[in-house]
Amino acid sequence: MNMNVKIIRVAGIRSKSPAVLAVVDGLLVKWGSRRFWSCACLADPDTHECKHIAAVQALLDDRVTTPHPLEMVQP
Repeated sequence: MNMNVKIIRVAGIRSKSPAVLAVVDGLLVKWGSRRFWSCACLADPDTHECKHIAAVQALLDDRVTTPHPLEMVQP
C-alpha cells in the first residue's frame, strides 16, 4: 500500500524543541518533547498500531527520536 507522506518539520531529540510533524494521506502525525506519537486518525496506540505513524517512523533515522544512552544517565 502506497501512502502519501509529507514531512513538514524534523527537529531531533537534541534540539531545544524536539518535534516531528508530517501529513500522511491528509492526516496530521506528530511527535514532540513528551516523546509520544499522535495521529489525527484517532487510532488508539494501546490497542493497535497506527499505520500513519508507522509510515513516518519508517522514514526517520532512530537517532531522531531516541536519546543517546549517555544522555539518559542522571548525574
